[in-house]
Amino acid sequence: MHGLLAAVGPAVQALDFAAIEKAWIRPPLESRLHYLEGPGFRLFVSRPKDCRRPVRASSPDGSVEVLIDGYLLTDLLPESAGPDEHLSAFAAAVSAGGLAGALKRLTIAMFAMAVHEAREQRLHILSDPLTLVPVYHAPARSGGYLVSTRPPALAESGLIDTEPDYAGIAEWIFTASPLASRTALKSLSFLRPEHILTFDEGEAKMREVSWPEPIFAIEPDESLRPEPAALTEAFQRSCRRHAALGGKVAQLQSAGLDSRFILAHWPSERQTCFTYGVPGSTEVEIARRAAEAARAEFHHVPTPVEDYLEAYDTMFRLNGMGIFYTRYAAAHAAREHGFDTLLDGFYGDVFYGGSFYTDLPGQTLAGRLQSLLTIHRDFRVGPERYDELAEGILARTWIERPLEKFCSPEFIAEVTSRRAEMLDDISQTLRQVRPEGGSVSVLVRNLKMQNRVSRFSGQQGVLCRGHVEIYFPFAGDVEQLRMCLRLPPASISYNRMYVPMYRESAPHLARVVSGHSLLPLKTAPVIQRIFETTLTHLKLMDRWARLSVGGSTSWDTWPAWLTTSHMQAFVERELIQANVSEKSTLQQTFNEIRAGQPVATGVIYHLLPIARWLSMS
Repeated sequence: MHGLLAAVGPAVQALDFAAIEKAWIRPPLESRLHYLEGPGFRLFVSRPKDCRRPVRASSPDGSVEVLIDGYLLTDLLPESAGPDEHLSAFAAAVSAGGLAGALKRLTIAMFAMAVHEAREQRLHILSDPLTLVPVYHAPARSGGYLVSTRPPALAESGLIDTEPDYAGIAEWIFTASPLASRTALKSLSFLRPEHILTFDEGEAKMREVSWPEPIFAIEPDESLRPEPAALTEAFQRSCRRHAALGGKVAQLQSAGLDSRFILAHWPSERQTCFTYGVPGSTEVEIARRAAEAARAEFHHVPTPVEDYLEAYDTMFRLNGMGIFYTRYAAAHAAREHGFDTLLDGFYGDVFYGGSFYTDLPGQTLAGRLQSLLTIHRDFRVGPERYDELAEGILARTWIERPLEKFCSPEFIAEVTSRRAEMLDDISQTLRQVRPEGGSVSVLVRNLKMQNRVSRFSGQQGVLCRGHVEIYFPFAGDVEQLRMCLRLPPASISYNRMYVPMYRESAPHLARVVSGHSLLPLKTAPVIQRIFETTLTHLKLMDRWARLSVGGSTSWDTWPAWLTTSHMQAFVERELIQANVSEKSTLQQTFNEIRAGQPVATGVIYHLLPIARWLSMS
């Protein structure tokens, strides 16, 4: 499996590397550890033994060494150059002009990486611009620091403080992800996007510094008039770059627009698609229709509860969240079919659909009404209103959870008392990513990119990397990323650009229904939005799904899983052991589920990994 772990300072001597190694090379994949050591630090990158992509490079003068979990390409070499040549060119660029200069030359980036500059006696650890490979760090009680892409490994080391952070846990429960740099533990921090951990060997200190020319500083250029053909060409360029990385590549197919767009433009004569989800659901049926329209081979991966329970420990070790099992299972199936890489459409709806520019806090009634007609209206505020905006953002992201069905009164009281800290984290992040022009659209976009995407949605890729490598044709191309962030929100919001891109470049896939409105994708965005909003308000979407697609809109496996005795026993053991719940509470809830009574089960998705963290404290 993939991953990175580092110890710096006194933690090098305190960490039991032999025990860590045993945990990192065990199944599901046979792995090999690649080490990098220097004065005051020791680290390794874990790679599958059959992985052919480069992991290490040195500058020509030997002053810089790079160890990478993931991959990168640069503009330093022609596109015909291989990934190993690009990694060597990157190391040479660091030697010639420093890390900041080398980072500006990236064209493709998805990695956690360590860079050692011997002349400067300095070690850097960083992730890619969007933190597609999240990195976590914590001070060791013995002195020094531990850093890893697998946060449970730091807690299991026995070297860090494991006191729970109930504010982070509350954020996880009520907004689906911890915010700012919080995690489930007070000592454990998330390395924010476009930040670098730098360890100065002479001072034995680690500091967090910003990337040069951060993407979060990019603001839309309202003078631009984007054309669908030009944007499609930029995406095709990203596909060609990713294809140059090599590997035997398959497609992670869903009902969404993003995986379908990859299906249309990936440079391959015939593709193989793996999808996931509840059999007979619209999600699976639409994915199948998209694959058929593209003449691709299609596989639906079943996800029985027994397989989830067997995989849970490994999933939790990989990302500390244990979520997105269906994608983890699809990645396993791809590996079983001989593939070593999957394509993921992550971020397509953001870049070309403008999804992060919608549902703005503090918007006027006129603005909300215009949004129903797919008309985007931005407005501007100063930092003096950020606390007010934080209230509005929390109100929109706060998910009402029926905690009394699964949690003890003491646990409920603990997490519900953390609202003020949650608001403070949102306000703090708003001030960190505020745009110069004061645009609320850009402010909300940056907040989402800093938090939920890299912390929650991005974890699906981390889990898939337990079996295969992942390519992100939308999110992994730095040039495309910078271009898309300059697009005016009014031009791309509500799929106003995405649908024309489909009509022009992939009409055969535009005829397949959208996974949201369940109308043909080629339908005007305004009609799709009004139709979907109306049917959702009238609670008729499920009936329309049966008429238009022939399946149910339910994609969630949890309600069926929770009717089984195996899952009920697992939930009971995990939650009671962590003092999250009580036996009488869970037995009453499971009786209701067995009796067919409606019980909102989504909170279990998050409570199980939270309970595992609490059991480690």
